[in-house]
Amino acid sequence: MKVRFGDCVFDSDMRQLQRGASAIDLPPKTLLLLEALLEQRPRPVSKQDLQDRLWPDTFVSESNLARLVAELRQAVGDEGSEPRLIRTVHRFGYAFAGEAQALAPARPIPAAASAWLRWRDRDYPLAEGDNLLGRGDDCVVTLPSGKVSRRHARIRVAEGEAVLEDLGSKNGTYVGDRRVEGPTALADGDEIRLGSVVFVFRARPAAGSTETAAER
Repeated sequence: MKVRFGDCVFDSDMRQLQRGASAIDLPPKTLLLLEALLEQRPRPVSKQDLQDRLWPDTFVSESNLARLVAELRQAVGDEGSEPRLIRTVHRFGYAFAGEAQALAPARPIPAAASAWLRWRDRDYPLAEGDNLLGRGDDCVVTLPSGKVSRRHARIRVAEGEAVLEDLGSKNGTYVGDRRVEGPTALADGDEIRLGSVVFVFRARPAAGSTETAAER
């Protein structure tokens, strides 16, 4: 994700915030906070969800989060009695309220890929065989969320079909509003939710199908 707002550019892949011509040196958790708010903009993110993402499996007081928010506001020039970019949602959490423009184009999908996941305006191809989803480094996408297990779920792609399975995760895996209780076949456009992370599953029509992208 690469986003421009005000005189700042945030690049999640490079883990970098640039303001004007200068790179701003911010601690990893402050960058992760900005990433979380930009992902959900303009929707507010609860304090609990932010704490779960920033300090997974660790209890911290709200003052830790408030300190990071103050640090982030200072870094992006959003200080003062009425912040323009990072809004406090009373008794709930915080929201990114400023104008923002996504700069990074969607990742092109290889012609050979029959299925992929879309997340954060980017596409992640699924290989034939097992594709792990979770917080682990061996997953298709490494998800920085305390509500997602290290090996949360998997998608098995074989013979033009994709099947989703939960791997005993604590918070469950969902397709739409339905919790996955066993192997579940996926269809193009299905929403897959792991904790607070939502993917969209995409698949090409099977060989010989007359279905077109416009009909989906």
